[in-house]
Amino acid sequence: MSATARLQQLFQAFVVDGTGAIMPDIVDGPRIGADRRLAIYANAYRSRLTEVLDSDFPALHALAGEKLFREIAHAYVAAYPSTHANARWFGRHLLSFLLDDDRYSGHCTLIEMAAFEWAMSLAFDAADDATFSFEQLTQVPADDWPALQFSQHASLQRFDLTTNVPAYWQAVQRGGAPPQITTGEPASPWIVWRRGLSVFYRSLEEDEAWAIDAAFRGQTFAELCVGLAQWHSAADVPLRAVQLLKRWVEEGLILRKNTSAQVQT
Repeated sequence: MSATARLQQLFQAFVVDGTGAIMPDIVDGPRIGADRRLAIYANAYRSRLTEVLDSDFPALHALAGEKLFREIAHAYVAAYPSTHANARWFGRHLLSFLLDDDRYSGHCTLIEMAAFEWAMSLAFDAADDATFSFEQLTQVPADDWPALQFSQHASLQRFDLTTNVPAYWQAVQRGGAPPQITTGEPASPWIVWRRGLSVFYRSLEEDEAWAIDAAFRGQTFAELCVGLAQWHSAADVPLRAVQLLKRWVEEGLILRKNTSAQVQT
């Protein structure tokens, strides 16, 4: 290893985790000592990554407040040093970090806000898949409907929330006064997805939550109808199933149909 490479390695170790093996190689300046000179770079590293987290989780920042957010950010930087060339993915472990760290694992609102904001980010960055139109759906032969299967659009994120963090997030995005955080049981099902350049989100009714989970696990249209009988009469099931499928198509949650009578995402 060259002398330059060695210094670079030692410098990185100091900036990332505070390892002081480089100290003998750094001289005092006329005005600032070696330790202070190094600390400037280490602090800048944490500050830049904190800015990345703030960009990806602005509502989490607002919800936590300045002091707690910076505490979380600095602890996260220490636990998950940046390893990806694209800073866009630096925050990908934040939800796991909050869930696993005893200091934050009890903060349900922070955890759910992190989950919601990261879902929004994933939806925005997901692949641009060709959506399946309602006109194409009407062209599916009647005999193929019972065996029709579905899979989710690449941008679709499905999760449950016990708090009103989406309303809080919306207020932060609009620059308004956030509502009081409320908590309810049981958890409410939600989805986030992208259509074009816009990201959407909404809550689901109980039957739709079951149906969307079942559909995207590969259950057929006939199996969905059987399952929806938990909430609807036999006479109403077909109409409800078609209503849900029509909405999913209109929202761009389902992609083009392939030759084996499967609706792809």
